[in-house]
Amino acid sequence: MKSRLVSIILPVYNAEQYVAKAIESVLGQTYPEWELIIVNDGSTDNSKKVCEGFDDERISVLTQNNKGVSAARNVGLKRLKGEYFCFLDADDALTPNSIESRLSLFLTDPGLMFVDGAVEIRNKDMTSVMEIRAQHFSGIPLDALLNIDNSVFFGPTWMVRKRAGVNYQFKEGLTHGEDLLFYISIAHLGRYRAVKDVVYLYRQGNLSAMSDLKGLWEGYKAISKELGSIPTVNRTQKQLFKRKITSIMFKSYLGVFKPFKALGVVWDYYKL
Repeated sequence: MKSRLVSIILPVYNAEQYVAKAIESVLGQTYPEWELIIVNDGSTDNSKKVCEGFDDERISVLTQNNKGVSAARNVGLKRLKGEYFCFLDADDALTPNSIESRLSLFLTDPGLMFVDGAVEIRNKDMTSVMEIRAQHFSGIPLDALLNIDNSVFFGPTWMVRKRAGVNYQFKEGLTHGEDLLFYISIAHLGRYRAVKDVVYLYRQGNLSAMSDLKGLWEGYKAISKELGSIPTVNRTQKQLFKRKITSIMFKSYLGVFKPFKALGVVWDYYKL
């Protein structure tokens, strides 16, 4: 395979019990031309010490005051040197062929801007597979993202071909949906495809986004407002997103027997 540098951005906040496994999964990659940018986001546990304990010149550890995952990723985005980049959360892991598999697809299809892959959702201890989510979308991903389509969106699993002149940046301050908004903001840049291989191992925690319905709805509403500042998203697409998030939240609240919360979502829809 023709050598290309791939940058991996790893934000860390109080993840001392998990982060070593995440870093080891990068060290275990079958493709060696990578840099790992670890951003310690003001951890108060031993996360920084764990990260600095790895002796590999491809790994850099940066530290900032706690500003949130989006701010930490932005630090990595400003520092990366690779022609391609992707993300890894501190409590998750990459499969050994994660980088090689996605990069191979990039190199066989020069028009691609984004490459994804299948995700194994594992239990909290990462000892058993609960579900495999296979992405299968192909094309410009903007409409699919606005429809929150599982065939194109899971979370921080895309690998991105870096394009000169593009300001890659997460919206800081969001507690839910930061990945989705970031991908929406760059989705117009080109085509998306996914490999069949599992490229990401996701640790299912005690508190999922769907279990924090209030936080999820606030995140969706924040994204809806941000769409107004993205020139590549037209009015029809904004309405598509509003209808989709309202439908998701209405059904979610009904599913946990909170009809008044469901009606509140409908009321919020007309204020978005």
